[in-house]
Amino acid sequence: MHSELRAHAGDADRFHWHTFTGFDGASVSIDNFGASAPGGVCLEKFGFTVDNVVATAQALG
Repeated sequence: MHSELRAHAGDADRFHWHTFTGFDGASVSIDNFGASAPGGVCLEKFGFTVDNVVATAQALG
């Protein structure tokens, strides 16, 4: 049996991303709107850092 681990990181909400990641996959995404700060600050606060994306992917297996 072949198994794939899939992760998604993007600035769209994670609704329907399970189609691509599978229900056992992971997603780093933004689930709300209206945050106001410089782009880099928002990205960090929402978890869009290299460390967090790598940790999320590694946590899959």
